[in-house]
Amino acid sequence: MEVKQILFYPYELKPKSTPNRLSGKEARQGCLVRVQFEGLKAPGHADLFPWPELGDPSLKDQIESLTQLTPFSQAAATLMWAHYEALAIEKKKSLLSDADYPSHVTLTENRAIPSYAKTVKLKITSEAIHNWRETEKFIKEYPTLLWRLDFNGLFQARDEAQNFWNQVHPNVKSQIEFLEDPFTPELMEDAVALKIF
Repeated sequence: MEVKQILFYPYELKPKSTPNRLSGKEARQGCLVRVQFEGLKAPGHADLFPWPELGDPSLKDQIESLTQLTPFSQAAATLMWAHYEALAIEKKKSLLSDADYPSHVTLTENRAIPSYAKTVKLKITSEAIHNWRETEKFIKEYPTLLWRLDFNGLFQARDEAQNFWNQVHPNVKSQIEFLEDPFTPELMEDAVALKIF
């Protein structure tokens, strides 16, 4: 796959809440990429949206790596998807026929769950813990789903986490696939803290 031209269309997204314990609410930078490949009439398009706090090179460095045609792994994946789209256009093939539904959905509050979801990631706040019986009722309404509870480092001490876990109904426990980031970063680094559940 030989690249003739790459164009970048930057954009910015402002999260409504903190995406994870390592990210703040500041605006996040990404860009759409339009690539013209040698031998293909139509260009291909893809997205590039790095998370530097999770280890990705910055958007500026990613764009530079693409411009120099020495892409980082994430930028290389962007090129691959753009090429995939350009080939599909060339073959007059709709990519929608290859589309698949995601395996999970993320909820920030108790609301209707799409029918395609097999696993639900639920963001847990201190308010949700305070009203835990309401959250349990919501989970029990969907007995065939698996649940991932994302605490974003909510618990400051192991005892807090253990007290919460002790109050979770056994039937609900059987539906929980895993607990994500239950502790503050300091406790997450403590191997003992990870064994309480």
